Amino acid sequence: MLLLGVAVFLADRIFIVIPAGHVGALWNRFSGTRVDRIFGEGLHIISPLDVMTPYEVRKQLVVHTLDVLSAEGLTVSLELAIRFQPEYNLVGLLHETIGPDYMVRVVIPQTESVLRKQLGNASAVQIYTNEDGLLTRALLMAMNEAGRNLVAIDDIVILQITLPD
Repeated sequence: MLLLGVAVFLADRIFIVIPAGHVGALWNRFSGTRVDRIFGEGLHIISPLDVMTPYEVRKQLVVHTLDVLSAEGLTVSLELAIRFQPEYNLVGLLHETIGPDYMVRVVIPQTESVLRKQLGNASAVQIYTNEDGLLTRALLMAMNEAGRNLVAIDDIVILQITLPD
C-alpha cells in the first residue's frame, strides 16, 4: 500500500510523456547527462531521481531587432527573423553544454556578434543597398558561426532595415 502511495505521489517524475516534435534529454543523478541517447516522442519510465528535459526539434522562429553602428557612427536598425532548430542527434550534448535556453545563449548572441563585426566597417548606405553582397555574406557567416554550437540555423531573413534620420 505504501509503495503504491509513493508511486502515485511521484507519478509525474516517473512517467514522462515527450510530446510530438520534441525529444528528451535525460540527466541522471549519478552519471550526469546522457549524451549517447535521446528519448523520442511518447511515454518513458525513468527513475524519480532523474530529470527529463524536453527539447523542441521542429523548426523554430525568433524575431529579433539588432542595432549596428556603421563606419560613420550611425545606428542602423535591423529586424531579423532567425529560423533554427537543435541538431537532433546532439540534443544530449546541447543539454549538457548549453542548456534549454540555447536560443538566448547561442542563437541570438552569435548572430548579433557576427553581424556587428561584419557590418561595423561598412557605411549605412552600403548596408542598406547590400553593396557587393555585404549583407548576404554577413548573414551566411552568422549562420555558419552559430551552427557550430549544436544548433542548425536554416535561414536569417531581414524583415526591415531602419536608417537614422
